[in-house]
Amino acid sequence: MKLKSILKNTIAIGAIASLAVNCQPDKIEQDALLAALAFSTVSNLGRGNCAISVNATAISYGTVEQTVINGNGAGLGISYTALIAHYNSVNGTNVSAGATYIAEPYNKKYDTFYTDAGSWNSTTRATIINSAYVNAAFNTVKATQGTAILACGRIPRSSCSVAALSTADRATDINNAVNVANLLLNTPACRKSTALVENQLMNAALRGISSPVALQNGTFTPNANTFGSNQSFSAVDANGFSGSGGAAGYIHLEGNSVLGERAYPKVGALVSLGFGNIMPARTGATPWAVSATEYTRGANISATNVDSCESIGLPGNGFVATGTNALTPVKEVIYALSSQNTAASIYANVVNATALTSDLGAAGNRPVSGLGKPTLTQAVQDAYACNSAMRARVAIPVAVGGGKLDEINAVSGDGFNTRLLTTCIYGGNATSRGTLATILGAADDTGLNGTLNGIAACPAEAAAAAAKFGDTGLTNLANFPND
Repeated sequence: MKLKSILKNTIAIGAIASLAVNCQPDKIEQDALLAALAFSTVSNLGRGNCAISVNATAISYGTVEQTVINGNGAGLGISYTALIAHYNSVNGTNVSAGATYIAEPYNKKYDTFYTDAGSWNSTTRATIINSAYVNAAFNTVKATQGTAILACGRIPRSSCSVAALSTADRATDINNAVNVANLLLNTPACRKSTALVENQLMNAALRGISSPVALQNGTFTPNANTFGSNQSFSAVDANGFSGSGGAAGYIHLEGNSVLGERAYPKVGALVSLGFGNIMPARTGATPWAVSATEYTRGANISATNVDSCESIGLPGNGFVATGTNALTPVKEVIYALSSQNTAASIYANVVNATALTSDLGAAGNRPVSGLGKPTLTQAVQDAYACNSAMRARVAIPVAVGGGKLDEINAVSGDGFNTRLLTTCIYGGNATSRGTLATILGAADDTGLNGTLNGIAACPAEAAAAAAKFGDTGLTNLANFPND
């Protein structure tokens, strides 16, 4: 709502309070009308659903970019001489290409890559990215260009924009992480643990932060394992580790959740789905381009209000891989995206209350977000208490019904009962959409299928919503879902 509208409606509501002394019939009628309009405006903020489009070209370029920056380009025709010299010059280090550079924190490598210094600039970035981009190793992801993912959820109208769904900069992200850490420290139900576990909670909440931060109980210095990840945030369990506390010391890290300074704006929900490599979130009409003289990022995400997900032909249940679970209702969406739920999720992971893939008969020890262990252990009961305490802290806005969240037994969120988004693929052609579907549904390091396993082409009813995303370059929808 614009500032002018807020002031106008505030004045209107204030006028209603003065009726006792200004009770002329015409004024009562006028003020009642203004009050009704004000209420209608607020209520409308909670109506409708939100459609989001993610350009698959961003996934293609982001995959190449991440490989180059991380230093894993051996055998892809990449010469790291210029990059290593630039990295050492900017950071005062003396690393060499290969294992020592790969082991450096990804955040640091990312920001250095996008820092101009001396002869290092857009031209040199384009040269090194292009040397990898033309390699046949990336033919699969390149084949998805021209396609996009259309998603829809019960996200409030007031939050249905890239700005509202994203974190603007690293400073804000760090502040959010500090707030989560303080929530854990200040919620007794989330402190049924030893000092060791409390330290691990702070490290998990603040992973990606490289220097000490001030918390409400004093200064906290992140463990080297927190910032030391050489991975960007992804869906790969490449750097989980067990601490000296045994099972309770297990902290699952999927890279750094606080990204490099130059990787913002960041859409956290996409990062948690494994799409961290498309950050920063960008809108507009600029196409993606890599040549001998420049590397230019194009638009990769947009959002728009729709009457409902069902109105654009998408089902009222979540990702195909989740079966028939209903889309998360708006109250639970608010909690799912809140700092309180982030805190509850961290607590459940650290105290070993979250179900791991191994608990479900698959490989690895990746936590299945929101799902508690099959056995009702003390850790699970403690996580129930922590999540309940966090849920009680969240007040639901009047615009979406008000009140409090339901009391449930869940280690985080709503207990894995519903899903935030429903999805489909559009653009390109049947072949390119099929390639993207294969990538999105591929088994991960645990052997489990990807979250988007089974994703299909968008139905004809979704054409109007998809057409709103011209900034993805997918504007020729006469033969929808082909571009």
